[in-house]
Amino acid sequence: MIRMFSQEKFKLVKIVLEQFFLRLVAMLLLLAPTYGAVHYPATMQNADFLPIFYTTGRMAHEGKACDLYSCPANAASYETPLRNYAHQIFNNLPVNAEPFFHYPPLLAYLLEPISCLTPQAAFIVWQVISIVALAVSVLLLVQASTPQAATLHLQKWGRYFWLSILYFPIVHTLFLGQMGIVIVLLPLSLGYFLLMRERPILAGLAWSFLFLKLQFLPIAFLLVGSLLIGKHWRCAIGFVAGLFLLGIANALCFGPEIAHQWLAFLRASDTLLSDPAHSYSAYLQVSAPRVVAQLFPQAWQTTIRMALYLVAAGVALQALWLSGRLVRKAGSNYLAAMPYIFALGIFLMPLISPHLLFYDLSILALAGMVVWGQSSEGEAVPGSQGSNLIRAEEARASKPTQAVALQRDLLLGWLAADLYWIAFVFIHRHLAQPLMMVVVLAWLYWRILRIVQNKVANWGLA
Repeated sequence: MIRMFSQEKFKLVKIVLEQFFLRLVAMLLLLAPTYGAVHYPATMQNADFLPIFYTTGRMAHEGKACDLYSCPANAASYETPLRNYAHQIFNNLPVNAEPFFHYPPLLAYLLEPISCLTPQAAFIVWQVISIVALAVSVLLLVQASTPQAATLHLQKWGRYFWLSILYFPIVHTLFLGQMGIVIVLLPLSLGYFLLMRERPILAGLAWSFLFLKLQFLPIAFLLVGSLLIGKHWRCAIGFVAGLFLLGIANALCFGPEIAHQWLAFLRASDTLLSDPAHSYSAYLQVSAPRVVAQLFPQAWQTTIRMALYLVAAGVALQALWLSGRLVRKAGSNYLAAMPYIFALGIFLMPLISPHLLFYDLSILALAGMVVWGQSSEGEAVPGSQGSNLIRAEEARASKPTQAVALQRDLLLGWLAADLYWIAFVFIHRHLAQPLMMVVVLAWLYWRILRIVQNKVANWGLA
């Protein structure tokens, strides 16, 4: 009895120490960017937020929005008004820094208020906004995975929030001051929560805000398109209405001419990103078409990239077809299919997006929360009459369920991303080979795709 008590006590102490240690590490990682902004402002000028987003807001505020989307006249020197203005503001910016802004003019308009602050204050404020947006995103996903109730699952929220900080693409996003948490993770989480609470029109409106970072719109297209195939129209109505309103706002905020310049710049940006003299560091690339194309000689890359985009389009259409079939087979309990499609759309992005960088992998944290939040605890999905991401009848006494296997795979993917970040930040960038990361991401997509295919085969007839 005493021995059993000692063992139980030891396990309890071990759990408490592990949670304390992990949360302490997460807290340090969470505060590190703000600490750097306060104590090392010169060093933080290298972060993306100041030379790109702060500078963009300043230019928009000073009536220079017409210069935001100027392509370089000289490809060798990459002289643009945005680059020159950033170097005027930030004396410690590296000479070879080449910031450019490929986001919609509407985002530049929204950045104007924060650009009225000093650079140091603006960076700190943006850190606070990003952390709050992350906390809200986690809370929305936690609440979406539980039955409708007024109860806030704060313990579960706290666990997922601290674990998300230990996922280093999110840490990388915070260090750079990137936009992804606010304009990608938050709209995706909000839309998912509203859909699972049977508010499809509002869900579509929320997902339309992915317009602010266009490369993530395919996730919304997959979710909305699968519902359309299943003859559920309301989400599409909200999504189209939101895109229409955002398009009007984008054209009116600085005028149609600048919106046209932005579209022209988008066409030129693919060439700029492919130029070895001006593209992002190779180790940051996690877009499969771009990473594979970089394995070939420069003269062949454009042709190979176009061919790979066609392959990516086929992969996306297959995902849409399967997702639509899954919604149709779910019938009136179509919400039971949405966690699968949500996760599938997120893991699809590295395979089809023409422009995806390491910090953009933050979205994978959302898929992880959906899988872990619903597959292992047997919580009912609202409107699904008790159906879960992995249903109880799939359990096998002799081997792990698909839920357990998928959780294990996601954990391996999480560790792979963290090790990749440690390699290029603390050891040597040559150790971070983007092809290895793309292979891991493709494997994770294949795993969730197999589960969706299994569901399509086993769920009731449409």
